[in-house]
Amino acid sequence: MPSTFFSNISISVSYFSGIAVFLIAVACFYGILNKVKIYKSFVKKVAEIFTGKERSLVIITTLVFGILSIFVSNFLILIVFVPFIYAVMKELNIDVKAMLASTLVAGLIGSMCGIYDDTLFRLFSLEIKSLLLVKAILFVILITALIIFIAPMKEIKAKKRKKSKKGKTQKTVSKKTSGRRKA
Repeated sequence: MPSTFFSNISISVSYFSGIAVFLIAVACFYGILNKVKIYKSFVKKVAEIFTGKERSLVIITTLVFGILSIFVSNFLILIVFVPFIYAVMKELNIDVKAMLASTLVAGLIGSMCGIYDDTLFRLFSLEIKSLLLVKAILFVILITALIIFIAPMKEIKAKKRKKSKKGKTQKTVSKKTSGRRKA
């Protein structure tokens, strides 16, 4: 029993080591790139383009990542662009959940509905065209649902901040006035 446990660990490490090296390389690349002023100014210019259009950015990002991942065989290739999109959305103060959902979740949905991999078709001895419509409909439904759930997050978060700021200012004013009365 213990020997199978350790053999499974070695198999897992050998399988995921390539993915881990790729993710570390992307992280290092963007770590170095974030030190470059030209990259920072480029991120700010892209953010300025979408200022006031945060909802549009989330929708566009979701659609681009979803559609691109339909046509690529390995979704990890698109992870190269995630830190850039993250930086732009962070500059616009978009919710982290919306950032991750519009990139990673959209990519996973697209890869799930991917038309490049024909393993499923060969497994069930189906023609490639037979499930294409099903995958397209599933993709449209899932991406639409994802957009409905994540696109308004920015507006909701901004409204909550305004309400909480009003509440905090009223509380601090009442504390200050109550302190004066006691003195």
